Amino acid sequence: MTTPPSRARYIAQFTHHPRTPPLSILAVVGLTLSLLGISPIGALLSGFAVVDIRDGRRTGRPAALVGLYGGIAGCLVWAYAVAQVVNPGMLR
Repeated sequence: MTTPPSRARYIAQFTHHPRTPPLSILAVVGLTLSLLGISPIGALLSGFAVVDIRDGRRTGRPAALVGLYGGIAGCLVWAYAVAQVVNPGMLR
């Protein structure tokens, strides 16, 4: 005895679990490095993660974007600090 097509479709909708792509390790590492103050490397890794996520191979877009923007902001803070050390009156 075979299963009618309508019943087979009904059963399949509850038993089929599509696989979600894995979390991007680059996004997590980039976010962590950006938060720890190693901004240029964190921004670079987060940028790579955004491209990887955009292709649909990985997930973790919020972590990648926070790491990217945080890394860019951290680079600006570092640039300001270095400019103040090199020439204190330059940015006044």
